[in-house]
Amino acid sequence: MQQTLAYLRQVEKHSRTIEQCRKTLALPAPPEFSAEQVVEVLEAMAEQNLLRLQNNVAEPGPEGWSFIESTRIYNNIGSTFSDVALVDADTGRRLANVRGLETGATGVQIGGRSYEVVGTPSGRVRKVRGTSEEQPAPTYAARNLPYSADVGVALARRFEIEANELLLVNLGDKLAGFTWLGRLQNLSLEGLLTRRGVAVKALSFSLHFRSLQPSDCLRVLRDLALERSPENPLLDLPVEKVVDLGPYFDLLNEEQQRRARGDWYQAETLRDFASGLNQIRLVERDCPFGMELASLAVI
Repeated sequence: MQQTLAYLRQVEKHSRTIEQCRKTLALPAPPEFSAEQVVEVLEAMAEQNLLRLQNNVAEPGPEGWSFIESTRIYNNIGSTFSDVALVDADTGRRLANVRGLETGATGVQIGGRSYEVVGTPSGRVRKVRGTSEEQPAPTYAARNLPYSADVGVALARRFEIEANELLLVNLGDKLAGFTWLGRLQNLSLEGLLTRRGVAVKALSFSLHFRSLQPSDCLRVLRDLALERSPENPLLDLPVEKVVDLGPYFDLLNEEQQRRARGDWYQAETLRDFASGLNQIRLVERDCPFGMELASLAVI
């Protein structure tokens, strides 16, 4: 049920046909969840006003939207779902962008100040006015989560990716090369490659290469395996934004912070990864698989 609502809140116009839902949400591999079971869930959700089913099209119902905008939904995929703008009713000044308000909330707390919601909602805009009564905090949206290697491994197996192949998708001005290593390991690769003059940016499941041909993407990664004792690439990179370095990290001096970041460097793991690559697969962005990869390339 949560996956269905998370899926519908991400897609354009927040609606999909029943057949699109069947294809997207069914799981042929263990743990299996058949297309027939997907339809059963959709129908049950419609009975509870979580979904609206009309003309073979599914979209969130009143209870579904309440659930989506509450803190009860768990979703690990970044979405393009628009934020709610909180605007001062008297000055017209935008106070904050939030994911949503608590179900039934008549007020909200922003930056330690309380506001009451006034007027009629207009699209994704809510007008608020200061009040002395304590109000609940809004729901905020996570923009970019540092996904770990376990999620990458699960996705690679889901797509049946061989360990020796580098998947590449053309994103226009750059090539996304999928490592499936997670944000931390990719950050190490970014540091190592940047020192070699490669224009590259680390994301959770991929590296974004600029000004490189597909064969060159494979070559620069394989070359890393030849460097036996590279300088630790994490010393001056923002590791603390990816992993928890503990409550006392900010109390360390600069050199101690560098060492704390460097402790997360796994040279042998990256060397094994780089030496194991021996082929590339260029996936067209316009095909179904390419569109899935393109959506993962921005996380």
